[in-house]
Amino acid sequence: MFYPSFPVQIAYNVMSHQLIMGKWAIPTSELTNPRRTGGRTTIRGFAFQDAYACLQLTRLLAPGQELIAVRYEGAQDIDLRYAHGIEKYVQLKNEPDARYTLNKLAPVLQGFAADLFEAGTPHTLTFTLVCPQQFS
Repeated sequence: MFYPSFPVQIAYNVMSHQLIMGKWAIPTSELTNPRRTGGRTTIRGFAFQDAYACLQLTRLLAPGQELIAVRYEGAQDIDLRYAHGIEKYVQLKNEPDARYTLNKLAPVLQGFAADLFEAGTPHTLTFTLVCPQQFS
């Protein structure tokens, strides 16, 4: 990620029609610590989710595929429906420094369990967790 090396603020005052220059109270160089990078991490997660959804959408166009529907931000991050009646609910995780354990994944698994209960059709519902990291 690129960060300017100069902590100068440039703003435009619409009332006086003047440019205002000054220094930020928290310098740009301080914005790289983990406490301040949550927004960028979230955006990276959405980009990962978008890429996965696009991959699934291309499968809709391929001849002979069983996939018939893709739902973005449905019951889970991505929901897939297949011609033979199976639905796959996909949860995506892309946290670069994460070490996934069963305890850390408990909320995801609880979400899957709640969906299974609400759907009432355990024989047609499957769940997938997609993440590029390794599990511990």
